Amino acid sequence: MSQKNNPFLYEKEGILAGCIGIKFSTKHKAVIQQIAVSPNYRNQGIGERMIEFFLEQYNLRELSAETDGDAVGFYQKLGFEVKCLGEKYKGVTRYRCTLYQN
Repeated sequence: MSQKNNPFLYEKEGILAGCIGIKFSTKHKAVIQQIAVSPNYRNQGIGERMIEFFLEQYNLRELSAETDGDAVGFYQKLGFEVKCLGEKYKGVTRYRCTLYQN
């Protein structure tokens, strides 16, 4: 994982495979602003590794993200609690996913 400002980039075999943008609200609390993995590298644990990197590197106690229904399963698999925010935009239900660490 290399830090090249925000977003942070994930390279695999010298190729950009993913990126994640994080906004810190306190020293130990952050929000995922965006996360993406290249289609050729999906289902290889890259998204999970990017999240784990931030949790460990910055000793985060709380990490959250707002997402649509397509990504809820990804966050649930990683232990995030999911709360439905309702139809935030016309025809689009949004969710708040939050992971609490000790």
